[in-house]
Amino acid sequence: MRFILVLTLLGAPALRAESAVLECIADGWVMVVRGDLGKLTGRSPVLELAPRRKEAVLDFRFSVIEGWQVTKVTLLLHLERGAAPPVLAATVAHARWREDDSEIPLPPFRAVGNNLVTKLQQGWVSVDIHPAVVQKLADRAGFGLWLTSPSVETAFHARESLHLAPYLIVEGRRHRAE
Repeated sequence: MRFILVLTLLGAPALRAESAVLECIADGWVMVVRGDLGKLTGRSPVLELAPRRKEAVLDFRFSVIEGWQVTKVTLLLHLERGAAPPVLAATVAHARWREDDSEIPLPPFRAVGNNLVTKLQQGWVSVDIHPAVVQKLADRAGFGLWLTSPSVETAFHARESLHLAPYLIVEGRRHRAE
């Protein structure tokens, strides 16, 4: 007990488990033009995904989890059309982007890690995202979450769909002195 009191008095960071629901603040789907470049279509009610042709980029309010040690991440998406893919690949968008229709450099490693997709009720699906991907975003080492569908053509509702918008649930520990 004294050890904990001493660490607290010395300003040692305490770890506390928390969770946060992050709001999607920007998104769009990307038509792959060539191996390193895509054409972004933002402000659309739909995020289209197709193997090697259409991908998606999403930005969430990552400032909420700044300074966290991320331990678990769940992405919630709502199907607009098509089947739920068995897996989605997720990585970090490595370049700044805007929702307006523009060109966007593609991440060099887009198809890394397959993240299990689970069907929920009423068209919702959950995607288990590897915590290391979102840790980079919490540490401001990227510009959004990049999604690809390795095997199935599908479409999800975008943030413009309001009540069907994507959400990111993050669990972790906040480093803070007490």
